[in-house]
Amino acid sequence: MNLNSLKLDQPKYVLHKVSSRISRSQITKTLLCLSALLIAPTTLAADSLQISIMTSVSENLPQVTERIVRALSKTDLDININFLPNKRSLTLLNKGKIALDFFRTPSVMSPDHDLIKLQPPIQSLKFKMITSIKTPEYCMVSESDYSNMSVAGVLGVRLHPVHFYPKFKSQTTVGDVLATSRFVALQRADVSFIPSEALASVSKEIRADLIVCDNHFKTFDFHAYLHKDFFWAKVKLEEALFAEFGR
Repeated sequence: MNLNSLKLDQPKYVLHKVSSRISRSQITKTLLCLSALLIAPTTLAADSLQISIMTSVSENLPQVTERIVRALSKTDLDININFLPNKRSLTLLNKGKIALDFFRTPSVMSPDHDLIKLQPPIQSLKFKMITSIKTPEYCMVSESDYSNMSVAGVLGVRLHPVHFYPKFKSQTTVGDVLATSRFVALQRADVSFIPSEALASVSKEIRADLIVCDNHFKTFDFHAYLHKDFFWAKVKLEEALFAEFGR
């Protein structure tokens, strides 16, 4: 695969069979600070795999990202991990320029015979409703009341427009989890739905202005998707994922 044709936006993190040389502390540091992902690109062998982890996952779910990297490091595959924006990552996957893309929800993936859902799920997340500390009454509403309320969603998170927006009177898409949380805290939208794991990345100051409505949530499973052109890697990848994420 020609790396030059990819024109990737983020630095690449290269895993080879010799990745045992990379300590856990080194991996953790790189995942918690993307600017540290500066391992020099190498010329790939013909059977190397380009793999994508969305930047929104690496930024908001660093522990999950570390587990993904750990699982991949235990295969005997030559792997390049790229941290890419949601839409770009999915576009490259659909074109077969990325072999594997992580953290996708089956319910919003377009039917595509070119993509293979890998098992097991990487994680199940509860998208819980959040509201301003000044509007605790929204935690007491029923789902039928959503039609009189406004909701904010995170740019690139397709779950929001597919599963949440249709239930609300008005919708606003905001840049990221931090901006969406601030948007709700300032009462520019009545509520949003954010996983607790992602909300933990928001500053304490903003979280102090929010209430998590534990009785309003929807749970989703997230999987890795493999392009069919790389079917030959399916068994080894799933073995590694089951060893790390199997239930």
